[in-house]
Amino acid sequence: MSVYCRALSIGVVLGGILRLTRNGDSPSATLRPSFNHNDGRRPRSVLGGAPQALTASAPSHGASEQQQLPPPEPPRSAYHSVGKLQSLPILDLAQPGAMRQAARTRSYKKEIIIFESDKAMAGWAFYWVNQMRRKGYEHWLILADKHESCASIRSQWEPMMTQHGEEPLSCAWSSYPRTHPGWAQWQPRKGEDNMHNVYILWSTRWWVALQLLREEVNVLARVRVRVRVRVS
Repeated sequence: MSVYCRALSIGVVLGGILRLTRNGDSPSATLRPSFNHNDGRRPRSVLGGAPQALTASAPSHGASEQQQLPPPEPPRSAYHSVGKLQSLPILDLAQPGAMRQAARTRSYKKEIIIFESDKAMAGWAFYWVNQMRRKGYEHWLILADKHESCASIRSQWEPMMTQHGEEPLSCAWSSYPRTHPGWAQWQPRKGEDNMHNVYILWSTRWWVALQLLREEVNVLARVRVRVRVRVS
């Protein structure tokens, strides 16, 4: 018998022995992967065996109830005022009755937020309005330096109303304390510039806040703080 025939015969005999041995083993003795131990590579949901897929004819009772429950709504603030207030036309707050009209129209639960802007900072005002409305706050008022600025801010906001359904902006200004004679000594040497108007606007903010407090409304006024560090 050639070497090839001998190797083939030995392979056949060994194969038969291994088959007989496997058939005699119990199922529990065979090597199977165990899902009863979490080695850190498997989520806890599959411990104890592979999860069974739910069929359409026999859905799980617990899963069915869970699917029917609506997702929980985030809690709303007690001062959620979006959709509850009317917009305000452009007003000169120094005119008789204007401050009371602003307080009654734009405050909510005796609270109002004021922040200043001119026409050059309209984009910043739009961003601030968007953030407050997303949080549910509509009880705010834009304080501008003059009527022209309010008109420009509202005009720039028009596409948001026509294309995205946004509500109108509420912008007001005040001729006082701009008309106070004390400002004469603070006139810029080279004539009135934009920053001069901004300084007056910052001062106007505190006068407007005082008048709103007198209308028994709590006022949150945005404050800008700048810090300059000089290293010698």
